Amino acid sequence: MSALRFRDDRPTLIGGVVHLPPLPGAIRYGGLDVSTIVDFAVRNARTLDEAGFDAVILENYNDYPFRARVREPETIASMAIIAREVIKTATIPWGG
Repeated sequence: MSALRFRDDRPTLIGGVVHLPPLPGAIRYGGLDVSTIVDFAVRNARTLDEAGFDAVILENYNDYPFRARVREPETIASMAIIAREVIKTATIPWGG
């Protein structure tokens, strides 16, 4: 895929966001199984990938109200599992 270009020929990257449902440990967590959240994230990341996006951000936007730092181990572990599965299935290049 060729990148879109600015007028001065700098490449433009297009990124998309997967807004995850509330994760375990968050105040609004409703009891969804982590595998259901993984499936949701993978499906959405694949859609962005197939649409030609250059990057994907996984965001725990639905975990509000937000704290300055996530400290709940189940939230951190869930995000790690979700990210690992998305990285395994999407062809978008990942940093790291």
